[in-house]
Amino acid sequence: MPTNQGQEFGPEWDGWPPSMIAGDLRVWMLVRVQMLKDALRVFYDVRVGDGQPAPPGTDETFTKLWTGMTQRRIDVLIEYAAYWRLIELREDAHEQEIGRLEMYEMLYGRDPINKKTVVLTLISSTHSKDIEDLARMKGIEYIIVR
Repeated sequence: MPTNQGQEFGPEWDGWPPSMIAGDLRVWMLVRVQMLKDALRVFYDVRVGDGQPAPPGTDETFTKLWTGMTQRRIDVLIEYAAYWRLIELREDAHEQEIGRLEMYEMLYGRDPINKKTVVLTLISSTHSKDIEDLARMKGIEYIIVR
């Protein structure tokens, strides 16, 4: 299934991003200005992967809706001149967010918007030395905001 980047937003847009939960929005608002400096364009709720098949006999319109609802979702995808930043936001990040970022990278890589390098970034409002070490080992940027 192709990447569905959804609606494009300009870096100056400061509304509530589609499908972003309140806790993730709090984290995003603390780092938004920093992350959007020099950004060319921004996408929220980017759908990647195949999703789950719709139940047999599902109408075509609902099949597309079902697929979209069951695809993996990247919180924020930002394009800069030389690279993309793929962001996972989490108030209280755990080790599974590292795996989630790696899966998003793999799925996005199957059908990228363009061939720029992708930088993986985990942003959380809580710090864990173990997650910091794992992120460093995996080459994932780990940012703590308060």
